[in-house]
Amino acid sequence: MSSGNFESSVELVLRPSRSALMMALWVHALPAALLPFTGLAPSWMMGLAGLIALSWIALRHHPALGFGKRAITRIRWEAEGQWFIWRGGKRIAAELLDDTVVHPRMVVLRFKIDTGKRVTRLLTGDETTPGNFRRLKARLTLPR
Repeated sequence: MSSGNFESSVELVLRPSRSALMMALWVHALPAALLPFTGLAPSWMMGLAGLIALSWIALRHHPALGFGKRAITRIRWEAEGQWFIWRGGKRIAAELLDDTVVHPRMVVLRFKIDTGKRVTRLLTGDETTPGNFRRLKARLTLPR
């Protein structure tokens, strides 16, 4: 049973999301599989297939899914309300944005870092332990 203590910090050490990568694969594979049924000329179908392939290549290494040097690899929320993220081994103070989405199956975290840039990380639950993922979702559903 959980203690219900939201005054303690929440820290997640993240790995790349395999389930988000599989969702992205299906988002690309389904349109590719339906191309022959569109009735388009073969040259148009090949062009669209090439665009789908380029989109897949770009997306499968995207930092939002946890891949690459720019990916968020660790998140920490302090009890005082301060957020910290780690990108490329560096700890960065961050502000959680209001367009962060909490869904029963996934969380889309949007942060604004000190340089003014906005960074995103998609979490589907397989990036960290289930207990830490549940604590993060609980923390995010509370008023800020």
